[in-house]
Amino acid sequence: LVGSEMCIRDRYIASPAQEEIDIMDRLPEGGLGIVSPSDDTVDQAFPACAMFLTGFFCIFPWVVGAFYLKSKNKTARTAGILSVILALTSLIVTAVWFFSLRK
Repeated sequence: LVGSEMCIRDRYIASPAQEEIDIMDRLPEGGLGIVSPSDDTVDQAFPACAMFLTGFFCIFPWVVGAFYLKSKNKTARTAGILSVILALTSLIVTAVWFFSLRK
């Protein structure tokens, strides 16, 4: 009885470990299939944010930031939208200020 009980116990204890090994053997060669974002969309976020931030010192980067309006990267697109809004706002404020000096 002791021997047969030991065999039954070993079968239930060893079973999960064997199943884990079997599952790991069935995984694809690339791993769990985690997909990383494509390089072109990830690489767009930094320049778009840099254009947005440097636009506070000079208006031209905000105008260049308009190129990121159709980006697939959400951060780059948001920075592009904010750049365009701030560029238009600063142009309007500058025009109002300029024409108010001419009076």
